[in-house]
Amino acid sequence: KPYKAVINIQLRAGVDSYNLLVPHRCSGTNTFRQTVLEQYNNERTAIAFTDEERTRIINAENQPCDQFTIHPDIPLVERLFNEESLSFFANIGQLDAPVTKEDYYTVTRTELFAHNTLQHISQRIDPFDEVTGTGILGRMSDALLAQGFHAQTITISESTVATVGSPGRSDPPLVVSARGLNKFAPTRFREPFDIKEAIPLLNNATDGMSSIYGETWMDRFHTARTNAEELIEAMDRVELTQNYEQGGDYVRQVETIASLMMTHKERGVDRDLFWLSFGSWDHHQNLKPNLAASFQELNEALTLLEQELKAQGYYENVTVVLTSDFARTLTANSGTGSDHAWGGNLFTFGGAVRGHQILGDYPLDMTPGGPLNIGRGRLIPTLSWESMFQGVAEWMGVTDDDALDAVMPNRHQTGTRLFTRTDLFHDVDDDDQDDTASRRLRGGTQ
Repeated sequence: KPYKAVINIQLRAGVDSYNLLVPHRCSGTNTFRQTVLEQYNNERTAIAFTDEERTRIINAENQPCDQFTIHPDIPLVERLFNEESLSFFANIGQLDAPVTKEDYYTVTRTELFAHNTLQHISQRIDPFDEVTGTGILGRMSDALLAQGFHAQTITISESTVATVGSPGRSDPPLVVSARGLNKFAPTRFREPFDIKEAIPLLNNATDGMSSIYGETWMDRFHTARTNAEELIEAMDRVELTQNYEQGGDYVRQVETIASLMMTHKERGVDRDLFWLSFGSWDHHQNLKPNLAASFQELNEALTLLEQELKAQGYYENVTVVLTSDFARTLTANSGTGSDHAWGGNLFTFGGAVRGHQILGDYPLDMTPGGPLNIGRGRLIPTLSWESMFQGVAEWMGVTDDDALDAVMPNRHQTGTRLFTRTDLFHDVDDDDQDDTASRRLRGGTQ
């Protein structure tokens, strides 16, 4: 089957996405005849965009503004949006059920505004714990495997529940360091003892009196060692096209993902589900300079990833999805920063993405008297994580309703629109795709 991959990037600690997608030219007004731009300037106070910062303008349809401006330090977003391979999700966030300003506190099961809770929830997307201990990418892998795909979940640098599937349905997630793979117990110069020769003796066949814990440890140890050796051999043959040497943590993570993608044939995989975390975006003080620095780092990493995917012929086969704990308050705090909030604006991009769209509804009324503002510019989301992930799951190959229910157990209870594959992606059948990746030599380029 044609290869596909989804890369879920979590912007850890809550990105201020109302300085990512900013109203610019607006005709939509609230009941007091204030335009969305006027509301934005009033609510954002000291951290509102200045005229000098409004340099990256995009056009929009079916929104209260026909023009928005993108943060000046993430030019990739403006370019990909105009190239029609990037779309925004407006005012998206965690929703357990439909809520209002009057009942959100009692109806919402999730503990709002806490980093640990909302990070965990956005990785699981199962607020009522219907499938205990599993995550959105892990359950997606389960469904793909059940439909005959060869799927693998991979996390970079750290373990996460996002990539964990139901026990017995799929393999445990692969965890790979962003700094590369290390060989097990390399022998030092003139070292007389080689531990690798002793491993089979130390972990030989068990007998009837063996501990189940010992057997489990032995099995995991052998699996990890074998996976590492095979991956090292495959990744050593990969030839990347971009220069990653001067990059920071974000760049190292996307370099690792690009290398892993090029080994999908050696791994016997036609569906990869990657998860990685970029942080921290918790800008309680000096929002503007700190956010600018974070966007510069994000822009560098995503630009390298985009250029690598295009150079290797994988761009049409990969979709990048951004999530975050939550957005930030519209209103600045005393440190000219912003605090923990709720709904925000994030994006997805890739060669198959039906771009140049702002999906959902950018808030028409941001004011404290409006129906969404629960205080200090904390806005109730009007799209849920399921709104985005349903179309992504369908594009990856999960099309059966029962399977989609298993992947997103709460999708019909959020009260939000669920976007489909045709909403989010170009309508191209898998069999008709130009699978350029399949024409690559294993572990490198042709």
